[in-house]
Order: sequence, then structure tokens, then C-alpha cells
Amino acid sequence: MQEDLVGEQWPLFTPVILTLLDDMDTGFRLQGLKLAQNFISRLEPSLLRATGLGEVFTDAIMPTLLFLPSLTPVEASVKLTSVAYRTLSELVKKLPSAEAKEKLIDKIFREGVFAGYVHAGDYHLVVGILAREAGRLARGLGIPAVKHLKVGWLSRDLLACPPVYLAST
Repeated sequence: MQEDLVGEQWPLFTPVILTLLDDMDTGFRLQGLKLAQNFISRLEPSLLRATGLGEVFTDAIMPTLLFLPSLTPVEASVKLTSVAYRTLSELVKKLPSAEAKEKLIDKIFREGVFAGYVHAGDYHLVVGILAREAGRLARGLGIPAVKHLKVGWLSRDLLACPPVYLAST
């Protein structure tokens, strides 16, 4: 897709991508996430702001962050959540203001990382993704990320001593 074509014809692409993002089949949803990531990367930030597509894609992608075990198989959950976080990161990059970026990152922390840990904290592969994304989000947010670091499980589980060290003492 060329940027000019996407910029001019975005109304033709959007319904197809949103339909895939809304599909309950994990394979179709995964393809929708990949298409959305590619599509968003080619949009101008001014188009996202003028059309409201940023909010539309945010609302369409966020539910995927909760495709977690035990309702979704672990392998499918890992694939979906990884691509969903990458797609949301692409969207954050395109937002025009620091305030809008902070607002979306806060939402991803609350409704993605924290909610994901509450629902799937016993699944190590999922926790690994959540830990990785928490780090990326914190780096992207900068100093305002401190408000999220006060969460008990984050400091207890993600920042604790490695098990190898604990076993050797």
C-alpha cells in the first residue's frame, strides 16, 4: 500500500479491517491486526485526528488484549496479544500530541496490561508478554509512568529477584 493511495482511499480499507478486527475467530482477528498495523503505519497523523480513525481503531483493537487463557488457547492468546500491543504502539506513534499519547498509553496499561495480569497471571507466556509491554509502555510514557509502577503485582512479580537467585540462597 502506498501512502498516497491509503490517504485518498482510506474509507475503502477501513470497513474490511474493522470487520476482521471484530471477528471471533482468532485467525481472522490476527490477520485484521496485521492489516491494521500496516494501515496505521501508512496514515498521516492529521488524517487520524481529522477523521477520528485513531479512536475507532483503538476501540476495535483493545478487546483483543483480553483474548487470554483460559477462554483462548495459550498459543493463540500469545500471538494475538503480541500483535495487538504492536498495533497499538504504532497508533501511539501517530498521535499528534503528548497528551493524547499519554492518555492512550494509560488506557493500554489499565485495560490491557493490568487487566491481563488479573485474568491470566498464572500463564507464564502471557505474563512475559505483559511484562515486556509494561516496560515498553513505561519507556514510551516517561516520567508519568511512575503512577503505574505503584501497582503491587508489578513490583512484586515483575521486579522481584530472579528465581535462580532465590534458589541459591
